[in-house]
Amino acid sequence: MSPLYYIRIFLIAAKSLLDDFGRTLLSLLGIIVSVLAIMIVITLGDNVDLYIQNQLSAFGTDSIQIEIKVPSEDEGINIGDASSRAQIDTLTADDARALERLPSVRTSTVGMIGQSRMVSATGSKQALLLGADGNAPRVDSGIKIANGRFFTAQEAEGKSHVLVLGSKLATELFENSRAIGERVRVNGTTYRIIGTLQERGSLFGFNYDDLAYIPYTALSKEILGIDHVQYITAKATNTDRVDAAVGDITSTLRARHNSNGPAQDDFTVTSTEEAQDLLGNIVGVVSLLLTALASVSIIVGGVGIMNMMLMSVEERKAEIGLRKALGGRPEDILSQFLIESVVIALFAAIIGISLAALALYFAGIYAVAEGYVDSFRIPLKAVLLSAGFSCAAGVLFGVYPARTAARTNPVEAMR
Repeated sequence: MSPLYYIRIFLIAAKSLLDDFGRTLLSLLGIIVSVLAIMIVITLGDNVDLYIQNQLSAFGTDSIQIEIKVPSEDEGINIGDASSRAQIDTLTADDARALERLPSVRTSTVGMIGQSRMVSATGSKQALLLGADGNAPRVDSGIKIANGRFFTAQEAEGKSHVLVLGSKLATELFENSRAIGERVRVNGTTYRIIGTLQERGSLFGFNYDDLAYIPYTALSKEILGIDHVQYITAKATNTDRVDAAVGDITSTLRARHNSNGPAQDDFTVTSTEEAQDLLGNIVGVVSLLLTALASVSIIVGGVGIMNMMLMSVEERKAEIGLRKALGGRPEDILSQFLIESVVIALFAAIIGISLAALALYFAGIYAVAEGYVDSFRIPLKAVLLSAGFSCAAGVLFGVYPARTAARTNPVEAMR
């Protein structure tokens, strides 16, 4: 059949729907709500995944993270208990130095996290402390000095009382004066400010502008009272050797920690790419489940369309009988009512997509303005899937009313 035939059927279907617009709109509500939910779920899932990938990429695709882990064979420790993790004290700075001797590892840095109140001459603040060694700026490219310098390897190893402040913390402690050379008291000990950092922002809600870098030896021994480090970050010699570096690091640490396999490992080794894949898969599964749940309401909307079309068939029996008496074929009647059902679903999809796009547009503006994300987008797949689900519902739930109309006896219909 020619395209003009389908265009004519489409126009007839649209006119019949507009003739009773109120009833049509009520029948659309289920589909509209479904499309709205699907659009929002897919868009938010896509943007969360993009946010995670961008945040992890900031650490570099050649980065490898080594952290303490409770061995699965140790039944006496509750893995879910955060305090139990502090009992694993076998990860040390010597491990980091051993990793640097591997041919697949370019450099590494140790790290730990603590907090304490900082008191300056002009103010005080409870601040987050990141313990690090002199390699930290070479491993983390986000560490950029605004004024002064970072502490050296010798200062880090010697428990020197020096600090490097984030941009926001420096401003809050010293107001408008230069922080370099100033002194603050941390846990009863005086520390000298030797550097301030450029503004960096937040990663995973972790505000790097509101913290201070401190030699890991000073943080571990004088503030936290521990002799181990909480994590090590290593850099592979290049991005092509990340997998080799992960294998080398795992083998080296197992030898140093007397571990015979994964069950006895008291550490985890994760590359940036592995973390991206893992978190991306989690977001994908959650988005898929939520989309499936939102799609269930499509059935409710489809039932509404079917009921409306059955009412339309009943009201237009005389029209159907007349068309058949004048030579109309059953397939022509079926096509008309099936297209009407699809038009209803498509109209609902347009309304739902428009409302969702409007809501997501303002949500995106707010998210960018508040600094949660750098950009916010509505993926094409959200529009296509929403429209596809809607049209599929129109077809599936329009078949029965269309077949009922096509099988109508013209003689009985004309009475």
